[in-house]
Amino acid sequence: IEVDGQSRVMQDVQPLAPGERVAITVSHTFHQSGAHRLEAALDPTEAFPFDDRRTLALDVREKSRVLLVDGQPDEEDGEVFFVRSALDVPDGGIETQSITEVALEETNLDAFDLIWLCNVQAPTQNAAERLEKFVAGGGGLVITCGSLIDAGRYNELMWQDGEGLLPLPVGEGDGGRDRPERALLVNRDHGICNGVAELFELLLPNVVQVKRWLTLDEPADSKASVVARVRGPEGPPLLATRGYGDNGGEV
Repeated sequence: IEVDGQSRVMQDVQPLAPGERVAITVSHTFHQSGAHRLEAALDPTEAFPFDDRRTLALDVREKSRVLLVDGQPDEEDGEVFFVRSALDVPDGGIETQSITEVALEETNLDAFDLIWLCNVQAPTQNAAERLEKFVAGGGGLVITCGSLIDAGRYNELMWQDGEGLLPLPVGEGDGGRDRPERALLVNRDHGICNGVAELFELLLPNVVQVKRWLTLDEPADSKASVVARVRGPEGPPLLATRGYGDNGGEV
């Protein structure tokens, strides 16, 4: 795999059966925005050399754009304050925009790379359909749950018996302010931990206190990946993800 005719990475591809498809993952950091050229090639064959090479043009943005949807904008600093403070740092590669739940109905989602629902009570039918289209097209979606969440409505619109956006169905509340639990990283190989797995393993059990949370049920046929749990390796899920759509969007 070659980038801009310079950076070259070699990857082994195992023998494939006729019609078989295998994904090969390659990581590359672009240091300049604008157009870039990627080329993937197999060792040339005498029979079909023209079929052993593919190219792709990428438009790399100056910054990734994140849309923060505030579930409680009337409160001081709202629900997005800490998320915005962590993402929108000087000279960083992320630009955030905050909106209310109502504004989600009319906002152009295609202008963003990721949408973050921050304790949003529940999206409307129209908003859920727009979010589904956004993620199916390759966008990312983060849903952080709080006291305002209408679990039944989320499950109806976004779980849909495992066919919707939610990685897992949302259940009842658990825990208590007077008996905080510890969090634990249980899947250090997940992409969300790329480059920071050791930091998560240090911080989650020693710094993060989980006082109240909404449980996530785990159906036997679930396709979700649980990244972190409460209490221990077999405890309730705290963070779960799932790919959605043919273009690799994730929730």
